[in-house]
Amino acid sequence: MPLKVRRNQSPDPPLPCMLTHCMAVISGAWAANVIWSLRAGPRRFNELRTDIPPISAKVL
Repeated sequence: MPLKVRRNQSPDPPLPCMLTHCMAVISGAWAANVIWSLRAGPRRFNELRTDIPPISAKVL
């Protein structure tokens, strides 16, 4: 009587955590300040620069 070969069924890999992706996006030094300035709605570039004085135009 031949032996049965059993194959282990590996589960599908888990889906990537969306929170990890979000934290990677907003983990920059100025991201929290920019998000806070945008909390009330869209803002123009110069309005953001006024709201966050120490940030440079290049970084913004």
